[in-house]
Amino acid sequence: MSALARNLLSCAAAFVAALTLTTAPARAEEPLDAQRRVNAEHAFLDGRLQDLPVILDGAEAALDRYPLVLAVRRWRVTPGVEVAVAGAELDARRLAWASAPAGEAPYPLPAAGEEEPYPLIDALVRDRIRRETLGAAGLPEDGPLARYAAAHDGGRTPEEAWVLTYAMDMQRRCYVGYEDPLQTDAADQAADRLRLQARLFYLATLGATIVLSFFGALVVGRRRDEPTRPA
Repeated sequence: MSALARNLLSCAAAFVAALTLTTAPARAEEPLDAQRRVNAEHAFLDGRLQDLPVILDGAEAALDRYPLVLAVRRWRVTPGVEVAVAGAELDARRLAWASAPAGEAPYPLPAAGEEEPYPLIDALVRDRIRRETLGAAGLPEDGPLARYAAAHDGGRTPEEAWVLTYAMDMQRRCYVGYEDPLQTDAADQAADRLRLQARLFYLATLGATIVLSFFGALVVGRRRDEPTRPA
């Protein structure tokens, strides 16, 4: 199966999953376990959006299915996906924001007493909004991804820490400039050589001064020891 066909099937699966938000009958909503939410966040971080329908399969709570809507409405836009939402809870606010045209409404943050179910996706979204509204100045060090990494000791798992480090390094190369380690090493070596040359010059100068002073004192001493010839 070609890559294009796989992408089309992935988009279709995400589309169908997103539509179930409006077609599924009302019932008690059970939240996802924490690990599945983390898996969904890692799929987002890695760019594996096609895996979201599988990872979130069976999710009942609207907020747990928010990554699906975010993927097809904001990340890899799939035309024709409509999500009807209403309410004042975080899930309704997030879904309404993701479904609206970009820039039309402010990104909703958890209110007092509300818990952020996807902190990494939240950081990715706010990082993108910051770039699109304020530009890349100060990124990645002064950005949401860096603050998320600092708050979680680099990442909640070694894999997450590695991908976050890679993502921020790519941001640094794009926004600050690529720093070639080989060129950096060469510059450091050149600076070390200059420092070494300065030390050697200082030592040579000091040695020459000591030697000249010694011979000068020796000559003066010999002249003093010579007997005075009678006139």
